[in-house]
Amino acid sequence: PEYKFKVSRTNFFPQPN
Repeated sequence: PEYKFKVSRTNFFPQPN
């Protein structure tokens, strides 16, 4: 699956899409 990078409080975490 592709991974979307979301930003939260200057912290990047990969999200399974």
